[in-house]
Amino acid sequence: EGLTYMRMGDYPKATACFFKSISFSEKENDSLKIHDAFDHLGTVSFYRLDYKTAGNFYKKSLVFIPADAGIGVRVSTIDNIGLCYSNRKMLDSALFYQQQAVKTIEEMNDSILLAEAYINITSTLLLMKKYTEAEPYIKKAFAINNTIHNEYGQMMANLYTGRLYAETGKDAQAIPFLTIAFSIAEKLKLPAQIKEISSSLATSYQATGDHKQSAFYLRKLVNVMEEIYTEENSKSINELSAKYETEKKQQQIQLLTKDKEIKEHTIQNDRYIKAIIAIIAIMLLLVSVIFIYRFREKKKDNRILFEKN
Repeated sequence: EGLTYMRMGDYPKATACFFKSISFSEKENDSLKIHDAFDHLGTVSFYRLDYKTAGNFYKKSLVFIPADAGIGVRVSTIDNIGLCYSNRKMLDSALFYQQQAVKTIEEMNDSILLAEAYINITSTLLLMKKYTEAEPYIKKAFAINNTIHNEYGQMMANLYTGRLYAETGKDAQAIPFLTIAFSIAEKLKLPAQIKEISSSLATSYQATGDHKQSAFYLRKLVNVMEEIYTEENSKSINELSAKYETEKKQQQIQLLTKDKEIKEHTIQNDRYIKAIIAIIAIMLLLVSVIFIYRFREKKKDNRILFEKN
């Protein structure tokens, strides 16, 4: 239920549901469910852009991960904590958790997750302008994604390789990587990535003096921003519509419940009134019987007195 409210954007109700889940799971001593609830609370706070609270919830969820839950659960939580710090611009802390995630993933020997972790570290190091430290990580990510033929990973590796060159003043070397990344993003129909790569390509072509290509990618950027805006509006309308329908159904259920209660109360009142009428009728009957009996007795007594006289 909490996940449904979260997807609908009703974060207060989602939060209440997850706290109830924690309370129930604590009674059941179910650590994994407690972890899940705290993890979802972290996600709710993340969606609300409250990264500090989100990070605190993720840290709490980390404590409740059972030993037999699998490394993947721990990696996901550690990575989320790093992401919260990254959004708070606390890059040293973000890097610490991202490196912890890498160590854990290396134990799993999961190539896809490892490549993603390398890219996350690259992203943080680029924000810190630590380009020399970023280079080996993006090279590792590039090699892994090419080996396993992961298109999304290849796109991200090309994007961050291009960004590394561009941010170190090597725009001419950045353009081929960014172009490959753009091609994959269009193929996979990823508006957010198309937006980022279009912006980077427009900037790099501008830096190399190719204003025609720069203008081309600026148009791409404008088009995809319009697409994202339209999609977000449509999503908001759909979410509001779903929320309205849910609330409408809840109101209908409440009305039906009240109607049922009223009917039951009416039936009880009818039974009560009928019972009272029956009692009154019985009492009247008894009074009538007594009256008739006494009348006959009196008549009998009068006749006896008359006969004696």
